[in-house]
Amino acid sequence: MHTGVFYMKKCFLSMLTIALCAAMLACPAALAEGVTAETGQVKAAIVTEAQSGQRIFEKNAEERLNLGGLVRLPALLYALECMDSGKLAADENIVVSPEAASVGGATAFLKAGETIKAGTAMKAAVMITAGDATFALAEACAGGQDAAVKAINELMQDAGVYIEVSSIDGKGLMLSAEELAKLGARLAKSGTYKQYSALYLDEIQHENGTRTELVNQNKLIKSLDGCFAGSTGSSSEAQYCGVFMVKRKGAVFIAAVIGAADSKTRFSCASKTIEASAAAVSIKTPVKKGDKVVENVSVSGGITKNVNLVAAEDVTLIVWNGDEPRSVINAEEAYAAPVRAGDKAGTLEYIFEISGESVGTDLVFDGDVDTAGLADYVVLCFTKWVHV
Repeated sequence: MHTGVFYMKKCFLSMLTIALCAAMLACPAALAEGVTAETGQVKAAIVTEAQSGQRIFEKNAEERLNLGGLVRLPALLYALECMDSGKLAADENIVVSPEAASVGGATAFLKAGETIKAGTAMKAAVMITAGDATFALAEACAGGQDAAVKAINELMQDAGVYIEVSSIDGKGLMLSAEELAKLGARLAKSGTYKQYSALYLDEIQHENGTRTELVNQNKLIKSLDGCFAGSTGSSSEAQYCGVFMVKRKGAVFIAAVIGAADSKTRFSCASKTIEASAAAVSIKTPVKKGDKVVENVSVSGGITKNVNLVAAEDVTLIVWNGDEPRSVINAEEAYAAPVRAGDKAGTLEYIFEISGESVGTDLVFDGDVDTAGLADYVVLCFTKWVHV
């Protein structure tokens, strides 16, 4: 059983929550404030750990800036998650709308009315951030532009990026490096994204027989150890931007770069900040999904009298400069039947004393406990009588 402080009074929990929030606001935002790296000429940069969201390195990470072609990432993420879930099959035919075909910037040269396999379009959307392919995929997933924009905005909220997208192509969207890293962490979970990000050189064949060569714009796939995915974008105003996913020490690091002076600086900044961040921290996983955190919690009015509380997700902690966290368990002393396996029962938090950051997971019931009926009580009484 996991050790920790077991709080049972709701009023005390409320006071603790308020105190923690105040402490987090007053303390430095970055976990590893002392981590330094040569970024070169960039407007903003950040390195985070994907699972926890902990910030390790940052430079001007909260200012919202122009992203160039990366404004398509919200729509791409929506399409990826649809394909991951099976809502859109890779071998499904989609038809390119005039609006999709007219999207500028990086393009797969899709024509209005062209029919293309969803997997083929996704390959272009991921490898070169193709705007026409991304637009066509999002339309196909939602059944239309308005529905797609609505779904994309819901996804953004769920990812913790609280800004409204007004169109599939992301026109006018500005994000901070921190927000870009949040999208990157979500992308890193997509099996479809990782599959196509691993390709370096490929092509798509169009309906009319012509071919478009695809060269992965993420050069770190080949040059940076552990880099398994990433997306890039650029424009005259945004300059060179990118978000990259790198696995080190059993954790996934996300590097976001905005406004690099040139392409070389973009990749150099991402590489150097990842290297410095990974070297400066240690990784701990105190609990994994399904681990028992609180055992034999009472359940009143149930067929069985106890249930365990388990971790809903893995907890990954980035520890720097000896800032060891303390654990806090927020849960009730007892629960009333019925309870269902997987339902939220409380939280497990790890609070860093120096940085004030808090990382944790929900606690969920590990089994069902149905409400006991009259027949159950009769059986219980008979069983006790027999054993007297």
